Order: sequence, then C-alpha cells, then structure tokens
Amino acid sequence: MSAPRGLAILRSGAGSLHPAWRKGAAAAGWDLQLSPWQAGAADWPPVRLGFKFDGLHAHLTEDPRWRDYDYVWLPDDDLATTAEDIARLFALCRQYDAALAAPALSADSHFAFAITMHNRAFAARATSYVELMMPCFRRDVLERLLPTFALNAKGWAFGVDMIWAEILDRRGIYIFDEVRVTHTRPSGGQRDPIAQEAMRRHARRLMARHEVRPLKRTLAGYDAEGRATPADGGSFLLRYLEGYDYLIARDPELLARLVADQTRTPRVLRSPWKRLTKPFRRRAARPA
Repeated sequence: MSAPRGLAILRSGAGSLHPAWRKGAAAAGWDLQLSPWQAGAADWPPVRLGFKFDGLHAHLTEDPRWRDYDYVWLPDDDLATTAEDIARLFALCRQYDAALAAPALSADSHFAFAITMHNRAFAARATSYVELMMPCFRRDVLERLLPTFALNAKGWAFGVDMIWAEILDRRGIYIFDEVRVTHTRPSGGQRDPIAQEAMRRHARRLMARHEVRPLKRTLAGYDAEGRATPADGGSFLLRYLEGYDYLIARDPELLARLVADQTRTPRVLRSPWKRLTKPFRRRAARPA
C-alpha cells in the first residue's frame, strides 16, 4: 500500500513553530501550506485576517489543492513536533481508516482536557471526539464538515468539534498516543479566564442550537499490534487510569474527572453507549 498523501495547512503567526517541522519534510512525504493570520517571514503568503477556523474556511473554499490529498491536518502554530511524527500521523490515519484523528499531547504540554493527553497504556484510542487544536481529516470527511468551520459568528470555534463528532456519529475518530506533540503555550482562554467563560457560554449555545451533547470519552484502546480493548470491558477503566498516572500524580482531583468522563453518559445521546462500543467487542485484530 502506498503512503497516504498528507497535507498540513497552518494558520501561522509571527511566532509559529512550523520552521522546525519542515526539516526532513520532503523525505517524510507530506506537504505544508501556510495561511497566515499575521505577517511572518518574507516567503510567507499574504496575510488572511481572522480566527483559525473562519480563516481556514476561506482558505479551503478558495484554494482547491487540498482535494489532491488523502488526509489534511489543521494544527495550531504553537505545536512542537517533527517531520517524522507528522508523517507517522498520516500513516496511522490510513492504517486505522480514520475519519477524524489527532496525535496525543506530550506530558509537558498545556492542555484543557485530559483525554487529549498521551495515555501511556495504549498506542492509539478510539474516542468520541478530537478537539480543535490539531484535527486531521480524511479528505471526504473534510468536504462534509467544511461548512461547520463558518458556524461561529464571533470567530470562536469552541463547540464545533462536538458538532463534528455528532455528524460522524462518533465513529472513526482516533487519538494516536504513539505520536506525541507538545502544546507549548496556554490557550487564550487559559490566559484570560473572562474570555474563557465567554467562549464556553458561546459553545454551549452553539451545541444547544444543533442539539449536540458534549461527550469526551475513550471508546477503545489499541495496543502496539493494533488489538482493541473496548471501554466497557471489565479491566479497561483501571488500565486507562494507569495510563494517566503521571497526570493524576500532578493533580489528584483529575482522577474523579477522568472517571466521570468515562462513566457518565448524557441522558440525551443519539448514539447510545453500548452501540458505540459494540464494534470493539467484535474486533480484536489490527485495523484494516
């Protein structure tokens, strides 16, 4: 099987870390496009003002080159990673036939949700969603979800990731713990609690309007051989929590949140929990 054609499209600012990503990029077999929101180096394309996802909506609508690729990765510009790890992300997307995926965050990353962090117990996890920071879309899925990039009139995309999950019926979504990137800066909301609360209110209104309930849950974990352990198995929760020992040691209160995220299901959920986990109970072999 040939390597997947991967493209990273980056809304880049003056402090973007992408120059380090480019080292070895040609040999790694993926391409990079810049869509700057702020002026940078002399060889950058013209600035396109706006937030990440409204800018990406305009870029993807006007520039059709992304349709020549199998997978399109839309990372933030403050992520530390390597050309080899980005190539591995695209390879894992092909291996698992991911509709939507993301690498895991490294242990020293700034993070909002523990589910996005590296779980040391697994090589990969099927999850109920991936967040906005660094989603990787299969091309046909990006075609389908592209209109959602323009849903937020304020430019804030918070809540849109939950809408993606709902549209995909929470199927084919993965976090690859084998590939880890470092989020080097706290998000704007983490730096400004007032703005963060405004963003959360906006996200709640957006999700309510689209009848979406948030669900941040791991559905199954995969070992290095690609064997799946479903989340409703008897030993899964203990193994899952052990994979986050390093986070719990830093913040013991995180244990209760992790357990709640894995065991509490919203009353209104279009995809019942048992139906979501059923495929993993049937499948223990490496994904096609």
